[in-house]
Amino acid sequence: MPRDPEPARRKLLDAALLLFARDGIEAVSMREIRLAAGQRNSAATQYHFGSKEGILKALLQDVLPPVVARRRELLAAATPDEPRTIAEVAVTPLAELATGDDRQRAVIRFLSQLVDDENRSLARLTDLLGDTVATEATALLRAWIPDVPRAVMDERILVGLTGVTHACAFYARGVDAGRRRDPVLFADNLVDMFIGAMSAPVRTAAR
Repeated sequence: MPRDPEPARRKLLDAALLLFARDGIEAVSMREIRLAAGQRNSAATQYHFGSKEGILKALLQDVLPPVVARRRELLAAATPDEPRTIAEVAVTPLAELATGDDRQRAVIRFLSQLVDDENRSLARLTDLLGDTVATEATALLRAWIPDVPRAVMDERILVGLTGVTHACAFYARGVDAGRRRDPVLFADNLVDMFIGAMSAPVRTAAR
């Protein structure tokens, strides 16, 4: 009977996740992923994924569904008159990765590396990331503070989510290095900071 390709594919994805999280996307070669996965066939990575972009897409399809499901859960419970419930849609799933198990911490570190990758345009990232409930969550954030001009709010959301992703990756790196911090305090404070960033006064010149 033909050999099941899934175990080898799984090992390659797991190796890619850890290497990308630790070293960055551009710094990791297809060969390094293959060797870290214990695959002796020199064509194994290309066979299963074709290219590094193929690995990234497969990896995102593997790690993002739980994040999307959690965001949908929080979105369903959010109400316009409770800012914290709106902020939690954006922040909580990422904070839960940072304060989670070894693999979850690797996921947020990988996502932080992806956000920082200058070789991938926003359109390309959107294509790779797929449905992350971004449209619904962004609409809720805009409706929460209608007096903030749309262009300003869009900039705040972009900078805010980037900052949250990096803060979560920083926390995860600290845990990996043995530095323990209160996970509840971290997550709650991150939500508070996001609320502050979204609702800050707008300079007249920005209106």
